[in-house]
Amino acid sequence: MPLTGLERWIEAQERFDGLRSTALAAGGARFCDLAYANAWGGPNDEVRAILRAAAESSGELDLQYTPYGGAVTSRRHAAQALARRTGLPFKHDHVVLTPGAMSALSLSVRAFREGGNVVIPTPTWLDHPLYVAMHRHEPRLVPLRDDFALDLEALAAAIDEETHAVILTCPGNPTGHLFGEDELRALAEVLCSAPRAANAPPPLLVSDECHRDYVPADRSFLSPARFYDRTAVIYSYGKRFLVQGQRLGYVAVSPRHPEAAALVAALRRLARAGGFGTPTALMQLALPDLEALAPAVEGVLARKERTRAALVEAGLETRGDATMFLYVRCADDWAATTALAKRGVLVLPAAIFHHHGWLRITASARDDMLERGIEHLVAVLREEVA
Repeated sequence: MPLTGLERWIEAQERFDGLRSTALAAGGARFCDLAYANAWGGPNDEVRAILRAAAESSGELDLQYTPYGGAVTSRRHAAQALARRTGLPFKHDHVVLTPGAMSALSLSVRAFREGGNVVIPTPTWLDHPLYVAMHRHEPRLVPLRDDFALDLEALAAAIDEETHAVILTCPGNPTGHLFGEDELRALAEVLCSAPRAANAPPPLLVSDECHRDYVPADRSFLSPARFYDRTAVIYSYGKRFLVQGQRLGYVAVSPRHPEAAALVAALRRLARAGGFGTPTALMQLALPDLEALAPAVEGVLARKERTRAALVEAGLETRGDATMFLYVRCADDWAATTALAKRGVLVLPAAIFHHHGWLRITASARDDMLERGIEHLVAVLREEVA
């Protein structure tokens, strides 16, 4: 059965899924998963203890139904943490809790009337265009500059009166690019001056901040919400605490958004209408204690820097200022991904991210996986230029 035009946005993922089977079969016990952000070592003991305590809670209704968009107490803790990070006065009624960031993203693009377009700087997270197309909008992809900074002129040219929103991965995924203050202020100016129909608002900026915790100590993360009032922040607690399968995230509408209350109300209605917009009661119970726990990102970032050093020593061009990922230059991303899969190593080709000529690898794998994977990666990419 056709998917009404969605096939083009799923094709690369389905092609990659076939290579995953190849890598599993070829690797066996020595399979190296350098593709997904799964934490092979699992979450730390503190996170596990918080989840156990939430599961053993003695409240009579603790594990029963919760409101669409999340319970007030849980939303309040999320909002307070976001207010501390951004300096903006987020309250619980600016936050819609969701079963992971994916549903938060889907809700965000569902909030617009059918038709129109959503502009997406690329490379970007793989399913941004898919969600846009799924909700009957046109995904309008705009390439980043060669250094993975925003091409502001190209963005301005792509935005028109039918543009509902711009979706920005911040920090960049897969590129690891950190957007600085000057860049984000310039983006805000582009959005504020965008063409629009009579009485229509400027576009919404959807800031996908799932990897904002994975920033080295000598760098800083800035949310676009600090510079543009019409911003909705997307976040994933699964990424923060390496429990992605537990599905807890949110969309938070900036308190400076002129129609914040109406947009949040629409998102909560859509959470109900979609049938998927509420995280588990267990994760909501755990949220206050999780928010009080600093994310243990140092181990992942240390592995990432060791991996970067090995790749650079091998003469490979490597990017990734932030996130748990490194982006590695290659001649043909599908050919390299296929060759590595046949060696039992799984990486993500740039095509997954609507780009070409690069591979994304993750530092969330075990040390032994990274060591073996790097050896094979270097061998395959050297064969490309031999």
